[in-house]
Amino acid sequence: MPPVAESQAQKTIAVLMTTTSFPVYKNLVSGPFVHQLAMSLGQEPDIALEVLAPDGTSPKAESYKSQYTLETFRYAPRSWQRLAHLPGGIPVALKQNPLLWLFVPTFILSFLFKTWQCGRKKTVIHANWASTGVISAVVGRFCRIPVCTTLRGADVSSLESSALTRWIIRFLLANSTFVTTVNRVMENQLQNHFPNHAHKVVHIPNGVSDKFLKLSPPTPGKRIKLIAIGSLIPRKSLSTLLSALRGAEQAFTLTIVGDGPEKEALVNATQEYGLENNVTFLGNQPATAIPNILSNHDVLVLSSLSEGRPNVVLEAMAAGRAVISSRLPGVEELINHRISGLLYESANPASLRECLLTLADNPGLIPLLGKAARNVILDQGLTWKASAQQYTNLYRLALRAL
Repeated sequence: MPPVAESQAQKTIAVLMTTTSFPVYKNLVSGPFVHQLAMSLGQEPDIALEVLAPDGTSPKAESYKSQYTLETFRYAPRSWQRLAHLPGGIPVALKQNPLLWLFVPTFILSFLFKTWQCGRKKTVIHANWASTGVISAVVGRFCRIPVCTTLRGADVSSLESSALTRWIIRFLLANSTFVTTVNRVMENQLQNHFPNHAHKVVHIPNGVSDKFLKLSPPTPGKRIKLIAIGSLIPRKSLSTLLSALRGAEQAFTLTIVGDGPEKEALVNATQEYGLENNVTFLGNQPATAIPNILSNHDVLVLSSLSEGRPNVVLEAMAAGRAVISSRLPGVEELINHRISGLLYESANPASLRECLLTLADNPGLIPLLGKAARNVILDQGLTWKASAQQYTNLYRLALRAL
């Protein structure tokens, strides 16, 4: 297929972006990277964008009408609309409260109807995540509208072990005009696993806000200030980080930004490990607050067991912060160990502790790693504006392929 970077001046493209995660009401931190992409796409002169997401437990927020309009769908009494916007998304919500299974049928049917209602008036549908992609692909096929589906880490991580995952992705590839991935490893994995549809798979990376690139470099003090940002769910494995800090707490403080079902267990672990004076739980914070919070810390730690290409790593690198991360394919595309960050073996507290002690023994390494990390972002042009331009060009290709 032609390179996504190519562009041609054409008439306005009316895009419906479908997603199960989006800040649909005030102070909601759901889907910040989808929101950033929507904001950037809405600034493209050839794009007229509408975002469709599930309703939540509060009245719908005002949309950024200069960038996009926001549409939501109801699927339950408002107080029960908790399927989509809790930390960890729909799978975690169902595990926490099995009664929510009662609303899965109405969720699917309402999502399908609203996608048809809004999508039939558009020229392209852009779905985020596999489950949303299935609904959008059905509507796109029925209305003869091109569909572009974006897959992230959780969508593909069980490809080898789950027949259901393979069926879903095969369905998406057969019924989407293009399927995009957030890292090269996922792109190669899908192309190799589904060679008949390899031409439909395109890598378009997420970007970062310019606000992070404007932050000053860190100046570590007597204690290195660590920060971890993300939902407090098992996949984020923050227990590995707390375990790694045992015995090294005199050299570090840790701020944990986020909320979720694992919080109580993590708080208990800090007390068990004698870390209660070193660890601060900030809870959920709006995306607009993250640059300022990050500016007051020296090192980001990502302890996840699986990810696509975590935006928090991109943001920390853009901010010139050193990053310590578990070895994940999407991260290893960005970080060269001991050059632009530090990598450790996933779910291995001893390996993570070794990285932490490396910085404790060599604090001057922190700004050097941060500078190299920022250069990676600049050299690869990983901005939201660049992502939006690539998606705009992909939409044009999708329209030509119809």
